[in-house]
Amino acid sequence: MTNMPDFTEPEMKTIRESVAKRWKKEIELHPADVETMLSANSAELTECPAIFWNQESCSFIVIKTGGSQYRCQFFYSPRDQYGTGVNEYSDLAKCTTSLLQVQADHASMRSGAVPDPSN
Repeated sequence: MTNMPDFTEPEMKTIRESVAKRWKKEIELHPADVETMLSANSAELTECPAIFWNQESCSFIVIKTGGSQYRCQFFYSPRDQYGTGVNEYSDLAKCTTSLLQVQADHASMRSGAVPDPSN
């Protein structure tokens, strides 16, 4: 297993500011380590640093897969997981903002506030 570099303080600040802007308050962020496949062509798992938080019955994770490469996901349960449609980002601010926007749109559809475009 190859260990990726941890999130730097400026990276943490980027995530913290995006999350605080969304909910108009500071949300506790938790560092974590996850194992993920870095390539679809490889079954090898690589340990990567991640930042995890919960808000409004939803869990969020941003995974650092390289020096400036990031993945993100939100989920309500192990069977109810979602991404942004982008496999990997090279811009952490865009990764975090996209994650928060897609989840907000998804939450609106789940609540019935926005019609589901697939219907």
